[in-house]
Amino acid sequence: MQNSPEPAKRIRDHELYNTWKGMMERCSSEGAVAYRYYGAKGVRVCERWHSFWNFVEDMGMKPTPLHTIDRWPNKSGNYGPGNCRWATMAEQNHNKENNHWIEYEGERLTIDQWARKLGVKSCTICSRIKRGWSLEEIVTLGKQVSSLRKLSPEKAEKIRADKRPDSFLALAYGVSRRAIWAVRKGKSYT
Repeated sequence: MQNSPEPAKRIRDHELYNTWKGMMERCSSEGAVAYRYYGAKGVRVCERWHSFWNFVEDMGMKPTPLHTIDRWPNKSGNYGPGNCRWATMAEQNHNKENNHWIEYEGERLTIDQWARKLGVKSCTICSRIKRGWSLEEIVTLGKQVSSLRKLSPEKAEKIRADKRPDSFLALAYGVSRRAIWAVRKGKSYT
């Protein structure tokens, strides 16, 4: 589709023109603000898409005005058919090179995706990773709800007498390791 179906001056009026122009500039114009993240890193636009109308033919229209072009499935690859999609910002945020991925029992999600799934904040998961929690603890414990309140005085006594690791007892009693530590140190549990 090399010939434009409309006069050249009308290309600028097309709703995909700014998307196409931005893609072209960030990959080929050293003066573009985003060039250092794209063109300077070797990201290119395929030869076919140097024609605006070929780009429109291959990509089709955006599903909504909130969708933008995303290099996917190869986020490090070039712009071209087979490696681009229309995506929301949330989808694009999960397709970044600096994402931290967690795979547990065959499910691979970003920290943000796990946080939403578990009902916790992303910073909670990051904190658990920094404190050395296992993937099983991070994923299975999910949201901690007043851990100490879950423990009866009888359970607290059993915990104090039990010599197994805090992480094991936390899983066994459905509370955080910190709750187990607090009980062993004689802190309040109600």
